Amino acid sequence: METPHESLDENFKKIKFALEEDVLSKVKSCSPYFFEKLVVKLLMKMGYGGASEESGVITGKSGDEGY
Repeated sequence: METPHESLDENFKKIKFALEEDVLSKVKSCSPYFFEKLVVKLLMKMGYGGASEESGVITGKSGDEGY
């Protein structure tokens, strides 16, 4: 029989895995443009790119489906 702590830990892992799968599924179903915006926002929130207004701009290279 598992302890309450072990039960909570196991259920937390299950919920975390389900959330990861759900988020990944939703991101994969979005457009390439949305994905590019998501990655830029994530990198900016992580501190990459500096603080200038030009940082984190999607340039729109041709052929990449991200506009």
